[in-house]
Amino acid sequence: MNATLIKRYHTLVRKAGIDDSTKQQMLSRYKGASSSKDLTDQELVELCQKLETLSMQQNTSMDIWRKRVLAAICGYFTIMSINYPDAQRLDKAKGMACKATRSDSFNDITRAQLITLYNAQIKANADIERLYKGMEEAFK
Repeated sequence: MNATLIKRYHTLVRKAGIDDSTKQQMLSRYKGASSSKDLTDQELVELCQKLETLSMQQNTSMDIWRKRVLAAICGYFTIMSINYPDAQRLDKAKGMACKATRSDSFNDITRAQLITLYNAQIKANADIERLYKGMEEAFK
């Protein structure tokens, strides 16, 4: 039994946010194991590879949602003719996202919060564009 593999396994489980019941289900697939110590080195390597793949997929998903939120907020800046220098534009958008979610860091915003914020910002942007279009038509 390799202590380094066990440590790696537990680190990956924690990073993936896997709860105890899910962890037990994963372990039980390996000859009914109830602990990582019940697994062979080969089984631990296999399980760690699966967890790393899961972690990469989750990270990719989070990156996509972060980019969507930033694009939606920057879209708001464009609609409202708010012109920040390029160097500040993303920082301002991240700041708005943090303020809206009461987060200390943009990377601390959860996936659910990112999705909610994105949908709310897209709806707000569409509402503002409709309002501007209606005002333009009214003043023709």
